[in-house]
Amino acid sequence: MELSVISPLEQPEALRKFIWEAGLRFPEQPDTPLFWTGLSLNDRLIACAAIEVYENDGLLRSVAVAKEYRGKSYGAALLKAAVILARLKKLRSLYLFTENAKDFFEQHGFKPMERTQLPANITSSEQAAQECGIQAHVMYRAVPESPPLFLVLCTGNSCRSQMAHAYLAKYLAGRGSVYSAGVETHGLNPGAVSILMEDGLDITQHTSNHVDEYGHLRFDFILTVCDHARETCPWIPGNALRIHHNFSDPSKVKGSHEEVHSAFLRTREEISSFCRKLAEALNPDDKQSIPQ
Repeated sequence: MELSVISPLEQPEALRKFIWEAGLRFPEQPDTPLFWTGLSLNDRLIACAAIEVYENDGLLRSVAVAKEYRGKSYGAALLKAAVILARLKKLRSLYLFTENAKDFFEQHGFKPMERTQLPANITSSEQAAQECGIQAHVMYRAVPESPPLFLVLCTGNSCRSQMAHAYLAKYLAGRGSVYSAGVETHGLNPGAVSILMEDGLDITQHTSNHVDEYGHLRFDFILTVCDHARETCPWIPGNALRIHHNFSDPSKVKGSHEEVHSAFLRTREEISSFCRKLAEALNPDDKQSIPQ
């Protein structure tokens, strides 16, 4: 099964069902910027979260995981995605109200606080005035100021990871730092260099790096792009959100120039589409409501 980070708004019926089953309310402050992120498993939405933005502060809302997937670390993965979203939006802090999940949030970096310590913009929010907000525990965590670090991992850091590195950096547009590496190093694949150049991306200055070279970094997000890399990935320090997608390997294709070019083009388009959707899910545009 393949886990992905997506926008929950792509599956509004599933999103409405999550919120209803969790006994939560949709965020309803129309003048407040609202950003959604979520997780899907084999293209099925299984978790969602939203952040209301009040200047430099965020209010975490509508955190929900489908019943059959609770207790399987998906809630932890969802919170990691939400914190990455907050970092990409350059928020200073995240607040939340919870009646029954205090222990869960505490396990993932949130600390209890007194309601009197809330900033005025959060105190005046719609949720704070609701009955659940009045009775709930108030929790807080600081958001790191540094941009999140992304690692794309493949077998030889030669072809697919180099493509994903280029496209993820393009779609994040400088809001995060992207690295790529391999469990081996095979050098840059000329076909990958060429097919990216056709799309205006120049990776000739990239190098083929071994994952051990980045042992001093604490990545926030790790994307493995081939099954071998996922199966042989060494322990990497930190508490990263890990996502896997096995892209087709054009370097294994034999045949005419046209056949090989077609294979590289197909993989390039797969990777470009995946990275664009990933960047949008981690750093979405303002969405004020659920589609009806």
